[in-house]
Amino acid sequence: MRRRTIAALAGAALAAAGLSTLPGSAQGAEPAKAYDFNGDGHRDLVAGVSGGTVGGATYAGYVSVVPGSASGPVAGKAYRVSQSSTGVPGSSEQYDRFGAAFESADLNADGYADLVVSAAGEDDDAGRLTILWGAKSGLSGGATIPSGGGFNGYGGVGVVIADVTGDGTADIVSGNDGEEVGSLSYAKGPFTRGTTPAGLTRIDDDMPHFTHLRDFAAGDFNGDGRTDLAVTYAGIEDTGSRLLRGTATGLVVDRGWYDGSWGSSLAAGDVDKDGYADLVYGHAAAGTPEAEQPDEYPVTPGNGGTVRVVYGSQAGPAGTRAPQDITQETPGVPGSGTGDTERQDGFGDRLAVGDIDGDGRADLAIGTPGEDIGAATDAGAVTLLYGDGGAQSFNQGSPGIAGNNEAKDRFGDGLAVRDHIGDGRADLAAGVPGENGNTGRAALLPATADGLTATGSKNFTPAGLGLPADTIPYYFGRLLG
Repeated sequence: MRRRTIAALAGAALAAAGLSTLPGSAQGAEPAKAYDFNGDGHRDLVAGVSGGTVGGATYAGYVSVVPGSASGPVAGKAYRVSQSSTGVPGSSEQYDRFGAAFESADLNADGYADLVVSAAGEDDDAGRLTILWGAKSGLSGGATIPSGGGFNGYGGVGVVIADVTGDGTADIVSGNDGEEVGSLSYAKGPFTRGTTPAGLTRIDDDMPHFTHLRDFAAGDFNGDGRTDLAVTYAGIEDTGSRLLRGTATGLVVDRGWYDGSWGSSLAAGDVDKDGYADLVYGHAAAGTPEAEQPDEYPVTPGNGGTVRVVYGSQAGPAGTRAPQDITQETPGVPGSGTGDTERQDGFGDRLAVGDIDGDGRADLAIGTPGEDIGAATDAGAVTLLYGDGGAQSFNQGSPGIAGNNEAKDRFGDGLAVRDHIGDGRADLAAGVPGENGNTGRAALLPATADGLTATGSKNFTPAGLGLPADTIPYYFGRLLG
């Protein structure tokens, strides 16, 4: 049940980041919801285990898929997909890190959602993106997206599926680690099973040099019907955030837009329900003094972390309104962000958005993996801020959630908000990657009309999902979808 009111967010609507269902090359079938790989109407739960051992190859990596049902994901039906799986290109090799990032959409509109997976360490860190195709039996077979060469770490930062050209087909955008500088690339849709996917094109014309690309988020920030991309980064020239506009020919850097704010995570959604996507920064901070354009709105100091909302407009984010900052000291927000013991809370280290209570307004899940609970350092917690006002907080000591608050468990260091049951409400998957000496686990909290509840929550562990024993820490739950 909701416990407090947040005056600062009352009436706001936090829409889900990206596009959950995207058109593809029309084949007469209704496109499936993202993560519904077998087309049964229920979203599946995916966990990336990029450090997993496959065939004796350490850090080869795989994804663990837990099929959905009317009662939520079913652990007994879980299966794994790696580069050693039948029909998947390549082979499992040491340090490939398959599963380092992933995203889902029905790319070919055949009624089965597909999964785009990064193997960021493939070919001595060159990286590779693979499409795993959905089918009645689940994920089956795949195709490699040509990288174009000349860069490293394809998909190591993340993957986004969105229509950036406005032509009605899904495009794939990857954030790349690189050796010294990061980059962005995109492959233009449509994508069809049985044909070679379109290759990735690096977006490097007029691009600022990233020494560290932290995160990126997709949304139509200026309301022109095309998906834009916001990136937050540490750079050689500056530190902050940049905007790439969606155009008929692809993503183009908007050299006139710069925000000195940056964060460890980004999400996108229409916070104020005005038709423009807004940016949400997690664990935000102000840019460096030598930034190209000074930050007009310094981030509110928050020892334990700050979540910042930057509003969209016809001119893009921060075009017409001052940003809004939220900390654990904001009235109505559970927890505390001041004092020496709270400095490393990481409020906003992880973000996820979705309509949890089914009222048509999306809600915000904030991971605080460094939160101390009693004497348990870095036990972790998750805060829910509801679009129509109200808040909740959960940790492993909350009644109904499996486990206990223990040091370095880092509950909330992995989040996903999706409707796994099919009741029109988004459930919360929260990772606990530090559990049991970094073996990890994930908790799934069901949604109700009154918000999230721990009653009837599910507990997913590597052993319970049949994952092979491994000498490498799983950190299970850090990568969720």
